[in-house]
Amino acid sequence: MTPKQGWSRRRFLGTAFLAPAMHRNSFTTPAPHKGPAGQPGLVIDNHGHVGALKPEDLLEGYNPQLDRTIFQVTNSKLGLSARELIDVMDAHGVDMTVLHTLRVWANKYQARVLREFPNRFISVCKLDEQKAYTSEEIDKLHRYAGDWGFRGLYYDPPPGSDGHDSLATSKYDPLWKAVDSLKITVSFVTYTGSPSIGYGSNFESLWPILLRLLEKFPDLPVVIVHGIPPQPCLQPDNSVKLPEKAVRLVKEHNVILGILAGHLNYGPKDEVLKSLYDNFGPGKLAWGSEFVKLGLSSPTEYSRRFHYLRNNCPYMSPEDLSLIHGGNIQRLYRLEPKAAGLQSPAPA
Repeated sequence: MTPKQGWSRRRFLGTAFLAPAMHRNSFTTPAPHKGPAGQPGLVIDNHGHVGALKPEDLLEGYNPQLDRTIFQVTNSKLGLSARELIDVMDAHGVDMTVLHTLRVWANKYQARVLREFPNRFISVCKLDEQKAYTSEEIDKLHRYAGDWGFRGLYYDPPPGSDGHDSLATSKYDPLWKAVDSLKITVSFVTYTGSPSIGYGSNFESLWPILLRLLEKFPDLPVVIVHGIPPQPCLQPDNSVKLPEKAVRLVKEHNVILGILAGHLNYGPKDEVLKSLYDNFGPGKLAWGSEFVKLGLSSPTEYSRRFHYLRNNCPYMSPEDLSLIHGGNIQRLYRLEPKAAGLQSPAPA
């Protein structure tokens, strides 16, 4: 494909999607093109970040001392601008990226990104989890999903907080009823300790809580951000032991595991990655780049992460890779192809 051909295809995709920012139900995708494995479907990076905040992007709640690290990832020091990330995406045939929002004050910025680059990003919003059951926060969720174009909720309170420990209790039912009615996806986050943002480990505590939640709300579509963290699963002899409740959660419910292949260490020979594939199959996994740092080597690093599964996991078929590189997320976020009409134009 020549540069001119590539640009023609991207320009088509940029106009062929209907922007979600006005009404959620109006968001549709074009007739699927061929993905990286030659299968119909979108190529989607399930774990991305963009930067280049402006002062007018910040909502109330930004704390320069508490949130300094997060702000650095979300501004030009460490983060890519949306335009820079799109350039990297285009170079690898990636149609869309799911943008994560780590702080409530970043919602406004990511809404601007959705307006400026419609149909290249899926974005998940953030609420104050300690108050997420209140009518005030639920009203915000309706605004974020209905007017601002967000297609999911990023839910990551630290373990030991009410938002974590009580999320499956009746107290939080109003939140999950709203999520269910809005038909949006929930991203829950696993941590094994993250000092930079002040979170401890929820590796053991999260699974039983989510099982209780999904027993009450079985239709909730869920992404486990970071997936099942590999290091606690890897035994001294490099065998793998997955948490029993995590296995139940993924097998019994509409749950997709994020995998950060090429970023996280899955063992000397990717033993944990192989175990995830063997236990759950390709229909339960979604690749994400976790790509933030901009530098001379950034395009090369993105390429290494994007091609990691193809280059290091020979047991994954082209059909498997098509699911993991986008098909599963396309399904989970309900990005249904249009019944008729749009076709990619012939190369210029």
